[in-house]
Amino acid sequence: MMAGTSPSITGLTNGGYAVAFQGPTGNLWVYDSVSGGTEFGLGMMAGTSPAITVGAGGTWEAAFQADTGSLWEAETGGAAKNLGLGMMAGTSPSITTLTNGTYAYAFQANTGSLWVNGVNYNLGMMAGTSPGIAALTNGGYEVAFQTNTGYLWWVTTGDADITATGFCVEKGTSPNIVYDGDGFVVVFACGEGSLSLLFEDGGGYGIPLGNTVDSMAGTSPSITMGPDGAWVVAYQDASGDLFVTDSVEGALGATQLAMKAGTSPSIAWIP
Repeated sequence: MMAGTSPSITGLTNGGYAVAFQGPTGNLWVYDSVSGGTEFGLGMMAGTSPAITVGAGGTWEAAFQADTGSLWEAETGGAAKNLGLGMMAGTSPSITTLTNGTYAYAFQANTGSLWVNGVNYNLGMMAGTSPGIAALTNGGYEVAFQTNTGYLWWVTTGDADITATGFCVEKGTSPNIVYDGDGFVVVFACGEGSLSLLFEDGGGYGIPLGNTVDSMAGTSPSITMGPDGAWVVAYQDASGDLFVTDSVEGALGATQLAMKAGTSPSIAWIP
């Protein structure tokens, strides 16, 4: 992998998984557990990472910032296209599959504003950060991001809800979000000693992921939701190791797997 970049993983409907990452030459790669690895021959912007989501019948869709600064998508089979949307240097897109089978992309535009697909929300984002997006059961989406003032905000499809939480997010980090059918769960790094917190709609604010959970400065946590509604979070601990915690066990799991400085994990549920 290219130094300073992070992978993205999704579970496929055929029981496998697909991982998107920036290879050591700067090109987009996708490893599919069924068909193996594919180098797309498409250059990625330095310091950025791709995002990937599941499609129908074991397929996947990836989004990434090309080395031209534009948002691109790539899909199973090798097809790729330029979406013609300029992205801010040093940021990465987020992608999810909506209930109608289409895809929604969230990203920081080259103007510094949050965009979702072709919609400019005119909400300024913090330099060097990226939004997280989750699909809702009503066919829409929920996006969590760090504003240019350093606070956690979220927006719902079509400006239905724009909310400022009042929680600070650590500089240079990005939130991640999932939806469980009743509400959404956001995980992010708080500015106080890089403490990772959980934010759950309707369930209270600032729920800690344990008594003392310190994530590595400059890295971001990842979250996934299983079919039983339990969430699982992966993050780089302040020690530099990969840690995992979930809403069922409620305990911190030290994997004793060392992570590269400045990188973040990705986690997905495999059916």
